[in-house]
Amino acid sequence: EMERANKLGIKLVLLVEHGEGINTLDDVRSWQNPRLKESPLTMSGERLFKVLLTMSLKYGVEIRFCEKKDTGKEIIDILSKGAT
Repeated sequence: EMERANKLGIKLVLLVEHGEGINTLDDVRSWQNPRLKESPLTMSGERLFKVLLTMSLKYGVEIRFCEKKDTGKEIIDILSKGAT
């Protein structure tokens, strides 16, 4: 779907309701997934960063972060002003 949207000139925005301390894509890199203690197959912050960066670079997906309380405002902002 990302590839199709990119080919059609559709801008996708991934809005992430972040945890504390995660405000940018670069912050994801140092994120410590608490599930890593339970399963070594769980995604690490570094791996998640690489996946999101690839989505952004390869398919033009814009990744934004917000606090849960601001999600509605961010959606209105995206829809009214468009993606950057």
